[in-house]
Amino acid sequence: MEYSLYATASNGKRLAAYLVDIVPIMILVLWYYYWVHGFSIFDVQLKKENPEGYATLRSAIRLHSFGFWALLCFLLEASPWQGTWGKRLMGIKVVNGMNEPLSWGQSLK
Repeated sequence: MEYSLYATASNGKRLAAYLVDIVPIMILVLWYYYWVHGFSIFDVQLKKENPEGYATLRSAIRLHSFGFWALLCFLLEASPWQGTWGKRLMGIKVVNGMNEPLSWGQSLK
């Protein structure tokens, strides 16, 4: 097991970094579903008329948002940036146990 002599980020900083990353992604995915598919999570009428279809689309939005976030993490944490936009904003640098940048394989894990 590898140990680092450097401090890890607090849970609060990690949560803030995640929110900085996920909120813009969610907004873009919601915009896409609204303009391309005509679906809004605020459509009360659809929720009443077709609750299963509404739940399916809402789940698709969550899945796509998470998928884009995971891809973003994979690409940016192995890049010279060593973290997503939120992590950079919060001063978090992603390194392996030897305080080196992640390889593509480590980032994928």
